Amino acid sequence: MAKTDKIIESAKNKSTETLEKVLSVIEALKLTDATINFSTVSKVSGVARSYLYRNPVIRQMIIQSRENDPFGKRTKITSDSLVGILQAEIKRLEAEKLRLQNEGDDNGSWRRRYEREIEKNTELREKNTELRKVIAALRKQLETAYEY
Repeated sequence: MAKTDKIIESAKNKSTETLEKVLSVIEALKLTDATINFSTVSKVSGVARSYLYRNPVIRQMIIQSRENDPFGKRTKITSDSLVGILQAEIKRLEAEKLRLQNEGDDNGSWRRRYEREIEKNTELREKNTELRKVIAALRKQLETAYEY
């Protein structure tokens, strides 16, 4: 196996992981009745909008989601729904971690994937914590505003 084969395989794996992450975010947004558009999906999934536009499968899913909204009901994504989405992503990553641990791949590739998933999990936990702080600050602002 040439060096380029490993690079190509790594790129394909990364592309597949990114696609799976974006698809899970779109499904989570559907479940929360949040706005599904390129900007929202990009923010929640952490991928560039250009990636969403260039990928024909994802692009079609986002366009169909917008067109299938029968009443034009567009709920802005709130901090609470974003926290829920991130928590669902954490659960998905933890399940993936367990699956990878149980595979027992001899060449160590599962360990690298596991470590990447742990990093993603940590990042999501940090985002979750930040969002909870933002929610708390917004609630204080609302309470202050209603006191007047």
